[in-house]
Amino acid sequence: MNDQPVASAAPRTDDQRQHLEFIQNVIARQSNASSTAKGWSLTLAGAAFGFSAVNDKWYLALLGCVILGAFSILDAYYLHAERQFRDLYENARLGIIEDYVMNPHLATPSRQRHETYRSWSILGFYGPLFVAGAVVTAILLVAQDRDLTPRPEHHEYERPGEIPRLEPAAPTSR
Repeated sequence: MNDQPVASAAPRTDDQRQHLEFIQNVIARQSNASSTAKGWSLTLAGAAFGFSAVNDKWYLALLGCVILGAFSILDAYYLHAERQFRDLYENARLGIIEDYVMNPHLATPSRQRHETYRSWSILGFYGPLFVAGAVVTAILLVAQDRDLTPRPEHHEYERPGEIPRLEPAAPTSR
């Protein structure tokens, strides 16, 4: 059996309906903020990864990873707040809390923020992007190390893999 209280079948007052609407508006704003954070993180990190690959600058790819980390923390905050307000909505719907109470901590004092960081909404989105950024950074670092290794000097006409051009002989007079 389900141990949760069952909502009464009594009609809701205007205050109760208004309270539920207020909570729904907050939930919608948190959801929109989360979507916006995902969009901006993808745009900024993608630009940093693209510029790093074109310009062979590993630190730009690392900047993309930092951007992803910052936006994942922000997104996790919004998701955590949204979950708290969903719990508040459920408690208001069931009549457990008073009308017009908007403090989500009263509804869910036990919900931990670190649980949100492990959700699929956060790890499933930011995890693969971060791994891709780390791979781009590693590739660019390896490429830079190869560029810094000393190579033997070659003359202009002795480039490796290039056939030297032969100049035609000067005409001889007879």
